[in-house]
Amino acid sequence: MVISDLHIGDPLSKWRDAVSILQQLGPKMNVIVFAGDTYDLKLFNKTSIPRIRQCILHEIEIFKDFLVESRLLNKSKFIQGNHDHTTTHRMYVKLATRAGWVVILHGHNLGAENIAKRSNWGGGT
Repeated sequence: MVISDLHIGDPLSKWRDAVSILQQLGPKMNVIVFAGDTYDLKLFNKTSIPRIRQCILHEIEIFKDFLVESRLLNKSKFIQGNHDHTTTHRMYVKLATRAGWVVILHGHNLGAENIAKRSNWGGGT
């Protein structure tokens, strides 16, 4: 399962909808890839209003607690996005499938073409 752009902490985020999907499908998955912008740390860093900063941190904690309590954290991989670049340094996840290798990346401002060339994946991104 691949999920991207949850932007947890942003008031417009639909991350709670993703939690419902994860509750139903997550236990059946071998791996869950959060493909960047899982959290909205850009918003956190922009605001100096303590109440808003605390709200963002609280939502992030709720999500982390859900992953731990549902036992989904151990099968989760997080890719760096342009809104959560401080949480991980993983630029991509490469997975083996029956059909061959699958590479998942966020791509936004991460130089996807350069990563592909350096990794010798062949073809375009």
